[in-house]
Formats: sequence, C-alpha cells, structure tokens
Amino acid sequence: MRKSLSIILGLCALALCPSVWAVCSGGSGVKITTIAVPPTLGLKRDMAAGTLLWDSGWVNQGGSSGPVDNCDGNSVSTEGLQNFFTLVSAGGQSNVAKTNIPGVGMRLSWCNSGNAGSAYCSSGGDRLTTGSKIIFGSVTGGNYYPTAMFKMEIVRTSEPVNLSGGSQLVLPTLVDVWYASINVNRLIVSGTSTIQSQGCQIGAGGNNIVVRMPSVRLSDFAGVGVLTNASKAAPFEINLLCDANIKVSYQVDAQGGVTVTNVINNSTGSGRATGVGIQLFQGAASSTTVLPLGSKTLYTTTAGSAQGVSIPLTAKYYKTQTSMTAGLVRASATFTLYYE
Repeated sequence: MRKSLSIILGLCALALCPSVWAVCSGGSGVKITTIAVPPTLGLKRDMAAGTLLWDSGWVNQGGSSGPVDNCDGNSVSTEGLQNFFTLVSAGGQSNVAKTNIPGVGMRLSWCNSGNAGSAYCSSGGDRLTTGSKIIFGSVTGGNYYPTAMFKMEIVRTSEPVNLSGGSQLVLPTLVDVWYASINVNRLIVSGTSTIQSQGCQIGAGGNNIVVRMPSVRLSDFAGVGVLTNASKAAPFEINLLCDANIKVSYQVDAQGGVTVTNVINNSTGSGRATGVGIQLFQGAASSTTVLPLGSKTLYTTTAGSAQGVSIPLTAKYYKTQTSMTAGLVRASATFTLYYE
C-alpha cells in the first residue's frame, strides 16, 4: 500500500530549500540503496526510439526503515533535479526525461514496496517526472515501515543522436524519500556512463530512393549490352551519417529477378518495355565498374565522428536480347547497409 511520501530530488542551495513538515516521529535512520550505472553504453544511430539501452531493475539494498509513528498531514518536497525532468518523445515510452546527450533519455521510478514482483512495482511504480514538489497523498496517524524500491532506465529517444557536446552521460546522483520530516530512504546513483555511438544512419529520404531514368529510343542501342552513353544514365547517391571507425559495406539485391548476370529485370505487365533491364555501376555516369548484385561490397572505413558518407552509384540501361519493344521501364532493388 502506498502511504504519503514526498521525494526530494537532488541537492539544492540552502536558500532554495524551505521545508514545511507535519508531525512525525520514530524511524531507524536513512536506509541507503545504490544503483551503479555501467561505465559504457552502446548506442546505434539507427536504433528505434523507445529502445532500452540499460535497465537497473528494481533495487532495494537498504531494507525497511521504521517504525515511523503518528504521522499526520501532508509532506512537502523541496525543489531539485529541475535539469533532469524535461520530458522528451521516446517512441511510445512514457515519462522519459531529457539528458545532456540528444538521443538519450532517462526514466527514474520509485515503488513503495519491498517486493519487486508486487502489482504496484510491476505496473511501473511512480515515475518521477518533475523537479519540484512530489506529493503522493496524506499521511494519517499510525505506524509505517517505509520501504522504497528504485529503478533507473536509459532510453533511446526520438531526437537525432549528437555527441558533439561530449559523450559522458550526466545523471541525477541523489533521491531522498521522506515521511513528513523523517528521511527514511535514499537512492545514490554511483559511477559515470560514457555513450559509445556505433553505426550509421541513412540520410533523409534515403529509405525509399527513386531513380528517374532518362527517356531513350530503341535506336540508341547498338546491340545487346549496356548503353554506354553517359547522358542516358542516371547517377544517384546513398547518403549516410556514421560514427568513427565504422567499416561501411552495402549490398544490392534485385527484387524483380535477374536473367542476365548483374542486370535487374524490368517489371512485366501492360505497357512495359521488353528486352531491357537496368545495370548498376559504382561511381559516376562515366564509370565502367559494374556493381555485383547480391554481393557485399566494402565502401570505406570512417575516420571521424558524425562523418557524412556518400555512396555514388549510377543506373544504366542494358539491352538483354536482340529483340526489344518500346514501353515503360521500372526495375526495383533492395539496398542493405552493413556497418562493423
């Protein structure tokens, strides 16, 4: 059962910490619980918002403080941690607070129970989402044995990852639980975490790339093979944002099948051209280096953090048989990115 508890979040200057306490007596001293954060946390740039980077689970090392006797009235918490409780979108995860690193959020929860499997804790407990007054109700006369479970979660938020301001994650260090004027439980967050961002993120609009091929005539083709006229080709780029020391590779697979090696078949149906497909080349329109389909191709290894990577490719017409008919050409392929 929850009783009236107030929580002091963090440290504040003496002048900013007025206290109004109800009558309360007893207690057996502050019971301290420590959550140690991991020294490093891996964060992939393409990780979905709402993904948990780390979860401490419910922790209580201090046990119960009590009994606390004859508490009556409301408890008032002082102001603290105002820098940690600006909420941010996190892909459906609620009550996630901003941290000093864009793309990384924190959720701190408290449960007034000694049993992590209790319905109260299992439902998430109380999410601490404000830096000012946190009042959970009224304390009525009686004896209580306060027990506090704490949980901290580090969450990928919807913001773009940005480590330009530093990679060390700043987290709250102290949470105090009071029954009226008696400090009964304390959470200490120990250690520091460094965010290690690893991977690449496809640039805006890169998930569905449409390459517009120029119009050509049947007479432009001299024979079976690729149309080498660079003005009839369609160069395009796949743009990425990658972290340092990432080996970037990619693979292209034909969706419409392959009749001629490394040539993507044209789609079939009414109004479609026949005897023609699309072949991809590495580089600009003048390139003669064919991109092998269905094969992993190493492009580069990044040197700097937040490095832009552009993979240049060119689509060219390919006459697949001696007989051709005019019509529309629409070929589809899947681009797969690998980063190691």
